[in-house]
Amino acid sequence: MGVRFIAHSLFLYLIISMTVQEAYMVLKDRLNNLSTNANQNLSERAFVFAFNKMQLHWVEERIKIAEANQVRQEEIQHLIKEFTNAGLRLDEALVFNLPDDYFRYNRVFGNCGNGECDQIVDAYPREEVNGGRLLRDEFQKPSFEWQETFFTLKNNKLYFHINDFDCEDITLIYYRCPKSISMEEVDLDGYRVNIDPELDKTSLEEVIDLTAQLLAGDTLNPRYQTLSNQIQQNN
Repeated sequence: MGVRFIAHSLFLYLIISMTVQEAYMVLKDRLNNLSTNANQNLSERAFVFAFNKMQLHWVEERIKIAEANQVRQEEIQHLIKEFTNAGLRLDEALVFNLPDDYFRYNRVFGNCGNGECDQIVDAYPREEVNGGRLLRDEFQKPSFEWQETFFTLKNNKLYFHINDFDCEDITLIYYRCPKSISMEEVDLDGYRVNIDPELDKTSLEEVIDLTAQLLAGDTLNPRYQTLSNQIQQNN
């Protein structure tokens, strides 16, 4: 039992663990395998910037296909958060600021009432430019009876549109931004502090590959094209 437990623990460590320094070295190996000179003068700052950029790109692509693919849902489930706010009344909408770590929405609904009963009203995303037209459209305007309305996003705020009903609070279920890595942070005592990647090892390998693509930069390099094809197949 002891040996089995140790083996299982080691397996979990290999899957989820990689420090930012280890990711940096893996990336330099990727670039070396591409036969470029990018790894020779690759600063930590350049690595951090490129990695954080491609990490956001990776998450965005995963969100696009997550609903149709259970495996992809599991890859990004730790990024889902819930935020509830009463909102401020502004004309025919309840408005609140998006959370600081907001990246993409997943679901929006309100705990609403019309004076006679309370119920959940789901909100669906619409473009802000169409908000006024939708409020006048008999079939698309907010409806307490049909338990549906729409929300729009503008200036880092969410607008939950209402008409003949009100809401006690609005709930936003959203994907947060992944934690940015760092190799340059200095704490209050002047010590250098690294911020490691939070993605599991399999996902992290994909982000490193994307970062290598960004830093290699030469799409005419045959080995670069081979890596691009491998990434597309794995994704």
